Amino acid sequence: MSASTTILSAVQSSFMLSFRVKLFTFILLTAILGFVFSKTKTGKSFFDYLNESKKEIKKIAWPSHQETLSSVWMVSAFVVFAATFWWLIDGAITKVIALVLRIVS
Repeated sequence: MSASTTILSAVQSSFMLSFRVKLFTFILLTAILGFVFSKTKTGKSFFDYLNESKKEIKKIAWPSHQETLSSVWMVSAFVVFAATFWWLIDGAITKVIALVLRIVS
């Protein structure tokens, strides 16, 4: 094993050790700060808000798979109908304007 390979492997292992230490420190500090935050007035109201939100989400009556598919088909049909309608209206207006311009000029 050459000297450069030995140095490179030492740097890589120290980097990984350093990364692991930094990651552990970050996780530990985040947990400590989260605990301290949860004990403050603002933190308690924030966690109360999260708990209330979770309860409200459980109360929602989500549509079934069949209801969702039915809604998707209805919306898709309406979009196709509206696009066709406005395409025809646009074409008619374009022809009327072209006719008026031919008559005027």
